[in-house]
Amino acid sequence: MAVLLLLFWLSPHEHLPGSALSAGNTALALQVSASSTFLAPDPDSPPALPVVNRDVDLVIYGTTTSAIGAVRALQRAGNAFGGGLEIAVIGTGPSLESTIAQGLSVEDLYGSGSASGFYAEFRQAVIDEYAARGINAMYESRLVVEPEMAAGILRWYLDKNGAGRPGVTFVQGRLVSASDSGTRYVLVNTGQTQMYITTRYFIDASPEGDLARLLGAGYRIGRSEEVYNDATGHRAPRPSRGNDYATAPQSMSMLLTLQIHSGTAPDVASLGHAGYRPEDYGKPGFTLSEWARSSFATSWSLRYVLPNGKRELNEAWSDYADPDISFDWVMFPEKRAAIRDMMQNWILNKVRYLQQNGYPSVGVATVPTRPYVRDGVRIAGPATYTADDIVSGRIQHSVAYGVYALFDRHDTVQGSHQDSTTGRVHVPMESLLVAEHPWLLVSTALSTDSAAGCSAVRMEPVRANTGGAAGIMVAIAATSNTPLHSLDYTTVRDELLRQGYQL
Repeated sequence: MAVLLLLFWLSPHEHLPGSALSAGNTALALQVSASSTFLAPDPDSPPALPVVNRDVDLVIYGTTTSAIGAVRALQRAGNAFGGGLEIAVIGTGPSLESTIAQGLSVEDLYGSGSASGFYAEFRQAVIDEYAARGINAMYESRLVVEPEMAAGILRWYLDKNGAGRPGVTFVQGRLVSASDSGTRYVLVNTGQTQMYITTRYFIDASPEGDLARLLGAGYRIGRSEEVYNDATGHRAPRPSRGNDYATAPQSMSMLLTLQIHSGTAPDVASLGHAGYRPEDYGKPGFTLSEWARSSFATSWSLRYVLPNGKRELNEAWSDYADPDISFDWVMFPEKRAAIRDMMQNWILNKVRYLQQNGYPSVGVATVPTRPYVRDGVRIAGPATYTADDIVSGRIQHSVAYGVYALFDRHDTVQGSHQDSTTGRVHVPMESLLVAEHPWLLVSTALSTDSAAGCSAVRMEPVRANTGGAAGIMVAIAATSNTPLHSLDYTTVRDELLRQGYQL
């Protein structure tokens, strides 16, 4: 059942304590859920639910790390730009959508020196929390974190030990309609009410760009550089041989967290996971090639050890390399619950195959509630950040900095490709703006070309900090109630630097 929660501000000078989580605070743990609410388009016959009106300054869509980075930056801006703003955060389910809380447990970062701003604060909180328990959270210079730990620390920014935080309303439900012309609003079906939320500004923090597309923003998808627009009827075509699968997003993964046992692990079939279908075991697609099975013992997943002996299951064979499924997940929110259940079932049977074919000690610790979406859409902005900008080292109006491979694409048709040349990304402020939508920002589905989107732009350290930049941009614009397109970069840069962002 969908719920309405009130979440609250951090005070301007409050810092994450060394032990933000308590051993008994199980409410902060990532829960396996088969009943999360997912976004759906405006239905033909909306349910007759009571309407609840709410007026806020900012609507943030999504509970990604980027969304929480925006909340944190707004809080840290404090009274510098006219005081705290009223915020509504819209989530599609009870679990955080952040990929760090959904099984992306090994840090995608070339050297900790590039960590700054909100991501650096989160990163240090993880290190400190594990240190308080006598655990080293680093493995070969990369942060490693259990998803329940990441979820707990991120949720702390929204709901401090269950006590709430004033100034932020959290609405869990599906988006029904929205407008950013005339009266700016979103309508959300919570299952119990329809929340009609009027606002001054929007931040779409989702990788799929659901809110931005509903508002009529143009977007790119897959390898295609054509700009599509759902509102005008120019929707992206399905990937096919006819278009060389150019509109296929990168493959998705269910990033299970594995537990390595000293003896035999519990059989996957005995876990009682909601929706698991043991009768599917043994069908085509649930087994592994002999090469994948034999090489698993020395694979990336087993080499990178998480705290408490766990592992992140993140292998090429665990990517769901079906361009139709990836496309449907991104483009059709109403299909996501069924896709999620199918992918959960598929990956659990893969692990079951491993258990019965040479790896009896490999068990399942956590099942994510949504897949890792490597590449949703790229919302079209007034400018597009390109791979040529990265290669040339061009820096213009930088609001987030990151270091990773120059190119890393998990292609659903052509396979995975990585150019491990170091790519130094400087995301320009204009990539967060949305063409012809002056009251809307995107903090995950940035305006980039396909190649740039496969570099550090799509990695969590950068996504977290583009969220921080979006929050600062709204804080500055709100002081004079001006469109986001008229922001002065110098003011944005100065506040980013004050908050500890490396640009």
